[in-house]
Amino acid sequence: MGGFVSYSHKFRQININDKQKQWGASCTSFSDVSKVFINYITGKIQKFPFSEGTIALETSALTDILVKLNENKMFTINSQPRVNAALSTDEKFGWGPELGYVYQKAYFEMFIHKEMLPALVDHLNQNKWVNYQAINIQGEKFQNVEDDEVNAVTWGVFKDHEVVQPTVVDHQ
Repeated sequence: MGGFVSYSHKFRQININDKQKQWGASCTSFSDVSKVFINYITGKIQKFPFSEGTIALETSALTDILVKLNENKMFTINSQPRVNAALSTDEKFGWGPELGYVYQKAYFEMFIHKEMLPALVDHLNQNKWVNYQAINIQGEKFQNVEDDEVNAVTWGVFKDHEVVQPTVVDHQ
């Protein structure tokens, strides 16, 4: 498969006893799911089905809101905090070569129950600066962006370099 890594295979290699120690023996309610997500966010467990490693240092800026989202059945699998002109050498937010500044738009990626989506969309539509995209298992789309829009959510400005945009979000 030419460099393709099967994450499902890698995930299966984790010992079932290790999984049960970290996540519990059974998961039968939203509360059980919420507990696993929150324990990962707060560092109480190190392994998580939706991540290869431990939580990034920059995520600590979002811990309180991530816990609140996950307590309320919005199960976050990816996020980043807003960053405005942090030094590229900053321990928490920096990246890239020295003598640079980095920027990030905040975002959250999550699983949410279909019954909660209309209220969330209504809330998000109250702020024209917020973009969202959602899709359900039937392929129905809920979004306030055009299909061909691309949104840079991370970029950096470095001495003697063009602007670097390592993270963009597109509808595809």
